[in-house]
Amino acid sequence: MMKDDPFVTLRVADRGWVVAEDRNGVPVDLTKLVQDTLLLDKSIGDPESVAAAVREGSIIVGAKDELTTTQQKVEFIRKYGEAVWARLLITSLSLSPVAPIA
Repeated sequence: MMKDDPFVTLRVADRGWVVAEDRNGVPVDLTKLVQDTLLLDKSIGDPESVAAAVREGSIIVGAKDELTTTQQKVEFIRKYGEAVWARLLITSLSLSPVAPIA
């Protein structure tokens, strides 16, 4: 997800489409934004869904705290190795709130 600049603004475009943009006005993939939010937000996400998505490669783990169970951590280390595990951040960059449509 947008780890460098997580602040996103939603606006309604000329044909009624909702467009997500970063602070610089660069379009952001709204589908990926929603999917990542649903998978990675600890108050919404289901740990088993996250684990399945990581195994399938549809999301990439960016920090150790994104894996919440010992089993998930062991699976990650088995699949990618201890060197990759050691390079992960300890805490993920939190998802910032999305600015409301103005």
